[in-house]
Amino acid sequence: MASAQQLNTQFGIKGQLNFREDASGLIVADIHNAQATASLCLQGA
Repeated sequence: MASAQQLNTQFGIKGQLNFREDASGLIVADIHNAQATASLCLQGA
């Protein structure tokens, strides 16, 4: 699986979509916009 940095480079949207690695090493997508705020774990994606 790609690293959070690679995902941010390819798919990140400043201020709206950011990828990060949590404390257990899982990749998480953080989504923030006018309609919603969510954090989605990419485990198994």
